[in-house]
Amino acid sequence: MVYDVIIVGAGMGGLSAGSLLAKQGKKVLILEAAKVAGGCSSSFIRKGYIFESGATTLMGFDEKQPLHFLQKELGLKFPITPIDPAMTVWQHKKPIIRYKSIDEWIKEAEKTFGGNQRKFWKLCYKISELVWKVALKNKYFPPQNLSDWWHLITHNNPLDAFLLRYSFVSVRDTLKKMKLDTNPDFIRFIDEQLMITAQNTSEHVNMFIGAAMLCYTNYTNYYAWGGLISFVTAFTNYIEQHQGSILYGSRVKSITFENNLYHVHTEKGEVYQSNQIITNLPVWNLPDIVDIPELNAQFTKNTEKRKSYWSAFSTGIVIQDVLPKDITLHHQIILDEPVPFLNSHSIFVSISHPEDKIRNAGGVRVINISTHAPNPEIWFEPDFDIKQKKKELHEYLINALSENFSFFKREHIVYTHASTPRTWQKWVYRKNGNVGGVPQTMGIKPWQMISPVTAHKNFFICGDTVYPGQGVAGVALGGILTVYRMK
Repeated sequence: MVYDVIIVGAGMGGLSAGSLLAKQGKKVLILEAAKVAGGCSSSFIRKGYIFESGATTLMGFDEKQPLHFLQKELGLKFPITPIDPAMTVWQHKKPIIRYKSIDEWIKEAEKTFGGNQRKFWKLCYKISELVWKVALKNKYFPPQNLSDWWHLITHNNPLDAFLLRYSFVSVRDTLKKMKLDTNPDFIRFIDEQLMITAQNTSEHVNMFIGAAMLCYTNYTNYYAWGGLISFVTAFTNYIEQHQGSILYGSRVKSITFENNLYHVHTEKGEVYQSNQIITNLPVWNLPDIVDIPELNAQFTKNTEKRKSYWSAFSTGIVIQDVLPKDITLHHQIILDEPVPFLNSHSIFVSISHPEDKIRNAGGVRVINISTHAPNPEIWFEPDFDIKQKKKELHEYLINALSENFSFFKREHIVYTHASTPRTWQKWVYRKNGNVGGVPQTMGIKPWQMISPVTAHKNFFICGDTVYPGQGVAGVALGGILTVYRMK
């Protein structure tokens, strides 16, 4: 059997593309290496408890955003509920509430850090609104040829394009211009907010991207009942109900092109054929599996330009339900001293909803904690003492919660586990356990990001290392734009 499209990887990009293609009546096959779909935006069961793959937020359902588009286009219903405020940031053990209302948030920011911040945050929100306004409309972005550029010029308001000038200045430059760079606590706050959204600090993230990243809490954030796997399942069910197939435990070993067909070889020795290919894998994985010379050269070049990436160290905790009922479900703790060895400056915490009867069965709450892990390849060196380092960092994260949350007591812990970059590679098959996509830099403008179009006809790529980048909403948008590009 020859499939119309084979998709490698059932992450959010692959599921978004697969759902839209299945709606078109295409014969779709998705090959997923793991036992469940969703990639980094999924859940797993340990000791009977449902943990998220990472400490993750869920947004993108507001008007003109990608998950709203998919919900409407596919007629999907998701088991989600809005949460507001979306997050509390803790700095010097004092709470900073990330209110959804931009005006409420400005009041909170000015109360916390001082200064007249209205102009800065209003500009951030204006740019963010533009980003979401044009994201779905611009099907041929990033442009690959003169035809793409012409389409962008003729289908956009020149006044909107004027805001693209912020691609040439950093977030830090903008803060300096507005004289908001004198408070080190405010700069630390901005840097750590950008680290969990853009994987870099205000000196290195351009204002056009950074503004949207800083404002994600000013849109409706959601909680998925039963964990993100329940959200993901809405897509997998849709694909299978529309004659698509998803094969789990089918890790792709190589992709070749013979007799005008793509041949996808799995580690089980199976071979599948298709007219078109989409890979939802990180670009760092691609040179190892794509056995097509011009594509291998392209992907090798992509990885050489993007050598820097992060992994994560994570801890999962099951605790007796002694938490305050009104506690926000997401927290970022900005640390006075960096995490030992990792040198990261904040940790991110996600907590199960108090009314989630699936995850909280037995009178408990489930907590995910994660922090950045630089240079993840270190964890794969043969002489690295992974057991000892894992134990040390696990203890550190538990202590960090005890020190910052008065309600968190060790005697209430029911179960814990820790996850290293090695675990991430095992979970989601990302090379060296890389997560979070490509760190934003001033050297790469939005139109210079990796396109879903490749050097080989009918071979497409999506995922968090391809435009528009990381996050559930961003990766879903990438899947949508990939389908737009397919003939």
